Amino acid sequence: MTPIKRRDIVASVCTLPLWLGAAAARAELPAEVPDGKLVGRGRYSVLGMSIFDASLYAPNGRYDPQKPFALRLDYLKSFSAKHIVDHTVAEIRKQGFSDKPRLEEWRRQMTAIFPDIRSGAYITGIRSAEGHAQFIHNGRRIGAIRDPQFTRLFFDIWLGSRTSSKTLRAKLLGGA
Repeated sequence: MTPIKRRDIVASVCTLPLWLGAAAARAELPAEVPDGKLVGRGRYSVLGMSIFDASLYAPNGRYDPQKPFALRLDYLKSFSAKHIVDHTVAEIRKQGFSDKPRLEEWRRQMTAIFPDIRSGAYITGIRSAEGHAQFIHNGRRIGAIRDPQFTRLFFDIWLGSRTSSKTLRAKLLGGA
């Protein structure tokens, strides 16, 4: 029998939280993402400050923007709902969308859905088969926006080619 080496124990203990976190996230994937498996994950940071860890799940681990998927953001900092909504609207504008009445309607809907976020909390956004955006906060469904254009622009903040965080996008899509 081969003796257990200290480095093997240390490696097991160090990777246990990652394994448990990934298992917990998989267990909470909604029915809208059948056979959901991790596509990729990465950390979003601004000016050296870590903001959240993101994980992308899709059926059989294959992301297709036209099919169901889930993007989970595990927050490392606390933010007001207003900050999250304002930042989301600003990121949608950066993609070139400028329809002010639609943006204001989406702002109103997001304001009704998103709570203040505390460090350690998470929000999972789901792209449904119908193209709707559904949201879960710490395991509880908090709302949906049933507008395919919003859904595309919202998820393109992280997954689109015009994202402001190309490194995070590459990691989420399984690269880098």
